[in-house]
Amino acid sequence: AEPASGSTGGSLRTELGSLAADNSGNGGLFVIEKDGLTLNATTLAGVGVGAGALSLTLLTGDLQVAGAVKSTATGTDSGHILLSAQQGSVTLAANLVSGSGSISVLAQDALRIGVASSARVQTQAAGQTVELQAGGALTMGAGASIVTNNGAQRLVANNGAVELGLLDAGTGAVAVHASGAISDAQGDADTAVNVRAASLRLQAGGDAGSGINAIETAVGRLSAEVGGGLFVVEDDALELAGSAVSVNRVKADGTVIGSTVGDAALTGLWAGADLMVDNGRTGDGVLVVSEAVTAAGSVTLLAQGAITQSAAGGISAGGAGTVDVQSFTGAIAMADGAVAQTAGGNVRYAAATTLTLGEIDAGMGSVSLVAGGSILDNVTEA
Repeated sequence: AEPASGSTGGSLRTELGSLAADNSGNGGLFVIEKDGLTLNATTLAGVGVGAGALSLTLLTGDLQVAGAVKSTATGTDSGHILLSAQQGSVTLAANLVSGSGSISVLAQDALRIGVASSARVQTQAAGQTVELQAGGALTMGAGASIVTNNGAQRLVANNGAVELGLLDAGTGAVAVHASGAISDAQGDADTAVNVRAASLRLQAGGDAGSGINAIETAVGRLSAEVGGGLFVVEDDALELAGSAVSVNRVKADGTVIGSTVGDAALTGLWAGADLMVDNGRTGDGVLVVSEAVTAAGSVTLLAQGAITQSAAGGISAGGAGTVDVQSFTGAIAMADGAVAQTAGGNVRYAAATTLTLGEIDAGMGSVSLVAGGSILDNVTEA
């Protein structure tokens, strides 16, 4: 088709079993399908605003992407891709790639990516984003990946769990939301990274990771709010602090101008059960606790490098929970005003070199302080 199939002003209305397209002109593909559809290999191109766009909306039924879909368009506000199943699910069994634009995939029910394949969703232009939203569960296969060129990624399962393959946002931000749990699809024996980004925001009604299969990250900042336990293993240096996340929402006309969705920054980490961050699996492992870390159960913060706890980075364990903070090769420095607190559970701070203390309140519990060097007081006396 050339220059366009449908247009930004009027989509083609179809009732098909399957669809494939090769648009080498300067237009896009704009389709409203009555019911279920299989999308086979599709290539779009062009130069300029709206060129190479794909807007495919299913009014009912499920969408199966069985062939590779790619836009090679160039130019400002071009190459955007929208796949939407308004009353069904979306299954991506093949790659979905935009050379110049952003991608939105919206499913009323489940969203599956590379569950039986190694499908990739990718935006190749700098700063372009990926949005994946499911009304049910959002499931990635172990070999599936979401890749952006330093652009943000946002994954949402409104009524279900999220299983993660690889999210690689470069220096972009990543947000993952689930009404249920967030888990690692790669298995407990696999140490491959789940999220690579400048910052990661986790929000779940259930657990995020588990004690035997943590969420593996290579991020600069981490914030989380989960109803269950939180278990994260980080490659190198990490700050516990929030960051906002915003992505483009591709519109039915194939553009994104004035159309964004996102999340405000969370504050620190909060878990409804146990909380564990193990930092420095492959790198220097410096851990900076800039904002509050709170759990209804126990808190465990482990780092290969030094640990710095700010006055705003209070650590709190509820119930019978304990606090364990350890640097395996460096110092631990609590700022004046920094607090570690339990409701009677034990507290342990262990540093390979110097341990500098703020305030530790274990109630009726025990406190253990271990240092390879000096133990110092950093609290200003009244």
